[in-house]
Amino acid sequence: MALEDKIDALIKSLDANTAALGKIAGAAKTAAAAGGTTTKPAGKAAVKLEDVQKAYSAYLTVTDEDEREKRKAKVVKINEHFGVAKVTAVDPAKYGEALEVLKKVEAGEMFADDDATEEGESLV
Repeated sequence: MALEDKIDALIKSLDANTAALGKIAGAAKTAAAAGGTTTKPAGKAAVKLEDVQKAYSAYLTVTDEDEREKRKAKVVKINEHFGVAKVTAVDPAKYGEALEVLKKVEAGEMFADDDATEEGESLV
């Protein structure tokens, strides 16, 4: 078989492969349009690092220095819970949990000023 014949055979194989992939993509689009399964999970969008940073930054942004120090201490406790030094080091799979913990802290459900966390106590 000459080189030109091999190249022609390769081109035909690639064309067939491209057509097959096009059919699969078309079927996926049709299923998505019809409300079928898609590769993206339904529900909430994934929490991003930027979302976590924004929430924690907003929590720490206060003008009263004493309140800021109290909030910093609470953030340190949250970081300890996740086993990290900074919130940006939290496992991306736990970003949602990090936001939930912060909401509980803001609501006074965790780390209230008059309540110290016991050693080994679950924070969530």
